Amino acid sequence: MPNIYELYDNAENKIQVAPEIYDSVRIGNEEVFGEICGLIQRHCAKEGRPCRMAFDGNYAVNWKEILSAMRQSADAAGIDLSCVSVSGLFRPYEEIQEYRKPFTQWDPSLGWENRDGRMQQIMDMDKVKETCRELQSKNTCERAAAYVIYGPGAGIAEMREAFDCTFYFEMPKSPIMWALWGGNLIPMGRESPDPSYSWKDLYYVDFNLLDNQKWDVFERMDYFVDAANADRLTLIPRRAYDAIITTLLRYPIKQIRTFMPGPFGAYRFKDLWNVPGLDNSAWNSIASPKLDILIDIGGGKQLRLPSVNLLQYGNRLVGDYWDREVPKWWPLLAAIDDGYFPDPDTPLERTAMCQHNHPSTEYVRRNFNEQFGRYETYYILEAYENSATIMGFKEHADLEEWERKCWAAAENKELIPDWKDYVNIWSTAAGDLFLIPPGTTHGHGGRQMVLELDTNVNTTTCEYSFYMHDYGRNSWDEETKTMTGKKCNLQCRHGFAVDKFRRENWVRENLRARPVVKKWTKEYCFEQYTTLPEMPFHIERFHFVHRAEYDTEGRFMHVATLAEGQNVTIRSIEHPEYSTTIDHLQAAIIPAYFGKYEMINNGEGLCTLVYIHMKQ
Repeated sequence: MPNIYELYDNAENKIQVAPEIYDSVRIGNEEVFGEICGLIQRHCAKEGRPCRMAFDGNYAVNWKEILSAMRQSADAAGIDLSCVSVSGLFRPYEEIQEYRKPFTQWDPSLGWENRDGRMQQIMDMDKVKETCRELQSKNTCERAAAYVIYGPGAGIAEMREAFDCTFYFEMPKSPIMWALWGGNLIPMGRESPDPSYSWKDLYYVDFNLLDNQKWDVFERMDYFVDAANADRLTLIPRRAYDAIITTLLRYPIKQIRTFMPGPFGAYRFKDLWNVPGLDNSAWNSIASPKLDILIDIGGGKQLRLPSVNLLQYGNRLVGDYWDREVPKWWPLLAAIDDGYFPDPDTPLERTAMCQHNHPSTEYVRRNFNEQFGRYETYYILEAYENSATIMGFKEHADLEEWERKCWAAAENKELIPDWKDYVNIWSTAAGDLFLIPPGTTHGHGGRQMVLELDTNVNTTTCEYSFYMHDYGRNSWDEETKTMTGKKCNLQCRHGFAVDKFRRENWVRENLRARPVVKKWTKEYCFEQYTTLPEMPFHIERFHFVHRAEYDTEGRFMHVATLAEGQNVTIRSIEHPEYSTTIDHLQAAIIPAYFGKYEMINNGEGLCTLVYIHMKQ
């Protein structure tokens, strides 16, 4: 079972909001339930009938603990509280399983994205109508009372008129994944976990149902609840929530960084960060729609949100063009692949990623109903003795023979002993950039630290890497903290379907990008790396000792990573109060509407900021 480790160092996004917004945010269960009980009492006094409430929300919300605590507050306030799970309004679970099958069985190991899925498709609409009639028939009460329908889907549009107020209980994706891996996730239509429920059910089907329901509820919710910690809820009225999100989008944005161990995971992270429990680092995500955001509005009031919630105002974040062309899409990510091993002679069979490639936009739309392809780059942050990047094939290698060997090895997930006779291995230096368009066989080879700057296929959790050879090794086992886990699943069918079989000379001439100076002043140097027409983004970097400046032009979301330097402030030139700081190897997302800004070195020596932004 994998695990995700989080790093909170310098993760807070400190923003200034109006006093009335600050005052309306309730932190902690005593304040939250006190506010809800007061709402119920005021409603009953005014209307003379029970308050009808929808508690919609994400997977993994701890409804049992939350509602138990709320009942105690209601009892103390003299309120009659009735809570009913929305699970009873779904179609029989066997029918929900049948609903999922076309998406999960589309491909033997992958699936078909349920992008247009809606909760109503798996709910019993006759039961929904009957529940609405029952709620609306409760017209009198002797004392304050409330009826709560709770769970994902409780606030569907068809029940809108039956409720007096709608709440949305948010849960970040990491706890949802932990619940899935631990066998504790309760799917829609059930009151307990389903042992047969799989990652494909969640990734391809339910995440879309949940997100689409969220966007619908956000249009008409009365209260937002940060439910990441059931013992310390945060309640935000709708007007205040919108104000906080739109205010945050005026700032550069930082995220909670995450780490995952893996079969090629290494150890440079131990010199850089204190991440309790992490034994090796394969993937360190520093900017992504899959990460969460901490928002600090002052006075100890802090909330945690999934980053995708910013897409409610997607044009401000990603720009008008991409918000229109691919709605509710976060185009870019940044991640760090560790590659430091104390022994410089550690074999590639331990230090290297699987040999793999990625699909184009056309391929993922045709085969998986995804939004966008995987276009990738490797920027080398640090290089050690025997550093290596695997990319392309040797000029005279027999690639038909290579494909046959991969297929044969995939049967038992075995090592191809002479694999080095086929793929090309490049030595690296810090500052090197490898372009990795779809169909390019490649892999981080270790003995280096790589900054991946890529596109996102979607905003859930899917990422299409077609592994064709993984050295026959075992993966990481998180329980024993050893390389004794299951061997990696291989994807030869898709991998060879998209592979361009690019050879050494073509890679050298086209994919070994070089920096070109675009602007030089006495304050800073701005470089843009060479690119290919099919790559949808630019990779750029700034070198400066004191300051530099840039501009989103109101059109481009920038993702900036501090590749060299201790700490940098990024702030608006027109409104310097909109600022943040990032540390070494931390990233910031600069929203498209941010405009002109400056980067200020808060430490000594040279700073290098590495950027990715879409070309269009």
